[in-house]
Amino acid sequence: MKITHNFVQQDLDALIDNAIAWYNSREDVTNERGAITYVSTNTAMEHLTAYGEYLTAGYTLHPTYPVSAGFTNGVGLFGFYVVKPQALRDSDIEAIKAEVEADYRASLKVKYDAHVASIVSESVARAENEAQRKAEQAHEKLVAKAKADAISALGEFHA
Repeated sequence: MKITHNFVQQDLDALIDNAIAWYNSREDVTNERGAITYVSTNTAMEHLTAYGEYLTAGYTLHPTYPVSAGFTNGVGLFGFYVVKPQALRDSDIEAIKAEVEADYRASLKVKYDAHVASIVSESVARAENEAQRKAEQAHEKLVAKAKADAISALGEFHA
């Protein structure tokens, strides 16, 4: 059996890199951390005000996501995407690294426990098979001795 529960730094680094790439491309929504925030408003004035507030807070306009403006049934729909300030992203990334490492170590523990259980199961099965083989041999010896005793007591059969 291949041992898969050893800590490998390169594996952890790859998981962290993947999680960070995912974070950098994802919108920040409830229960999911992301580097991108979508801001939606109903009027052009709210749109410009919100944009100014986000820029003042250190956010930057996303370089490729769209800025949208329009009306549907007389209702204004204005939106834009911003990227979190570097300090917030750094904080998120540190938390992501800690979560990924904890998950990685937990998965190694699960694999380790499964490996231990496999070894225990195999060892117990081997011991039970050996015990059964010995019990069968002991039974055969008892049967042979009992037969020999019966023949000794009755004598050989002659017809």
